[in-house]
Amino acid sequence: MRQRFTLMAALWAIALAGCASGEAEPLPPDGILECREGDLLFTYHLITGSESLFDMKADPERLRNLAEDRPEDTTRLRDRVAARYGVDDIATLRESRHEEIEHLKQLGYL
Repeated sequence: MRQRFTLMAALWAIALAGCASGEAEPLPPDGILECREGDLLFTYHLITGSESLFDMKADPERLRNLAEDRPEDTTRLRDRVAARYGVDDIATLRESRHEEIEHLKQLGYL
């Protein structure tokens, strides 16, 4: 029972970390990379290359993108996402979706 509790506590701590460093994680199937830090949520969309920063306490519906207004926070969280996926620049991860991006361009979506 104690080992199970310890394992569950460890898994919960990893989930709460949101941006834990260490071994590179696989890319999410939806192509949206996220990192939480306190009330802040940073997102990067692999298909469009767009990034957003939200204050989830003040704006839980994610209506106001603070990425340009808070460049230091945006850079810090972007760097944490890059470390999470084992790259220096998250933009390089877009290569994993190259075919999908090109197809969407051909269809006029991008």
